[in-house]
Amino acid sequence: MKFPYQEFPRNPTQAFPKDTNRLIPLVPIVLRNGDKEFEIDALADSGASSCLFAGMLGLGLGLDVEKAPFQEIYGLGRGIVKAYYHKITLQIGHVVWGEHVGFCFE
Repeated sequence: MKFPYQEFPRNPTQAFPKDTNRLIPLVPIVLRNGDKEFEIDALADSGASSCLFAGMLGLGLGLDVEKAPFQEIYGLGRGIVKAYYHKITLQIGHVVWGEHVGFCFE
């Protein structure tokens, strides 16, 4: 599968005064838990060691997000981010699989 980068406006900065847009690798993905699902555009990060999503998505999927094994992750935000891992179903195009993904509230 191939997904084109999507173009978004960007405010010029002192470092990049002529930049008015940026390209972002977004992938349309479905997150599913039982009969609840969300279709979102997820940021593709080929160097990531796991999938992370907003904690509110986990709640919307009916998960008790903080009642799951967690991992503290460094390098996101301003310190330690706690990711709670649940097994859900993911779908990209016609490809469907189960995966443990992290949900974060930070």
